[in-house]
Amino acid sequence: MNVVTFSYTFAFYGFREWEALLDWAALSGINLGLAYTGQEEVYRKTFSKFGVNDTAFLPWVNGPAYLAWSRGQSIHGVAESPPISWLQDQWRLQKRILGRMREIGIVAVLPAFQGNVPPVMKELFPRANISVRSDGLAAWIDALDPLFSEIGNAFLRNLINDFGTDHWYEADGYFNTQESPWL
Repeated sequence: MNVVTFSYTFAFYGFREWEALLDWAALSGINLGLAYTGQEEVYRKTFSKFGVNDTAFLPWVNGPAYLAWSRGQSIHGVAESPPISWLQDQWRLQKRILGRMREIGIVAVLPAFQGNVPPVMKELFPRANISVRSDGLAAWIDALDPLFSEIGNAFLRNLINDFGTDHWYEADGYFNTQESPWL
């Protein structure tokens, strides 16, 4: 698995498909796997605590086949943003996926905050070191800015509260478009 598979394929899986994949993985000796489903709802809850409302949040989330890019690659506004009900359905599906992973001995690697923020954060926190891409669709906060830790800690608290933890995390860093963050 890689982070992009969660867009191209897994965004369209139901629990039956997940269960078959996880069972195959366990029978094949795989005992560690990415668990990225449902994170948009965790981000929505996290950013709402920093003043980002749903009207500003939802355009920042790409359509299901392009979630990998709104999660960490600074490409936003691709395909229609899913409704909140879809985000919540994915969040509920993640709880079932994690239950099955843990039941059959697969350690879940959950997403971590890597600095990708809705562009409205620059307006909400003008003193923070946030770079907004020239098209205004993506923004990144410098990892050395104190707000980065505040958001990261809030995200992890929400994530662990919602999904528990196996103490493994992965952050898919910025690598796309030809604009570097923090310039």
